[in-house]
Amino acid sequence: ALLAVLFDYIIEPVAMKLNYWQWEMNAVPVQNYFAWFMVSLVALISLVYFNIKIHSKIFIHYFICLIIFFLILNFR
Repeated sequence: ALLAVLFDYIIEPVAMKLNYWQWEMNAVPVQNYFAWFMVSLVALISLVYFNIKIHSKIFIHYFICLIIFFLILNFR
């Protein structure tokens, strides 16, 4: 859940620069991060509860690539 919030924290400035969405006064509300945390936590708990195992290692590579991509865009 914290990784989802971290990822959202990284993409928010880029999304605002690219006009994907805007927040009032260009400030991301705390509720946004709280909602990301709660939705991710429910998804994670569901995976554990239903004993769903994800064996693919491609996710971690994809996640790292996305973080690098958005960090590069953020500093342009």
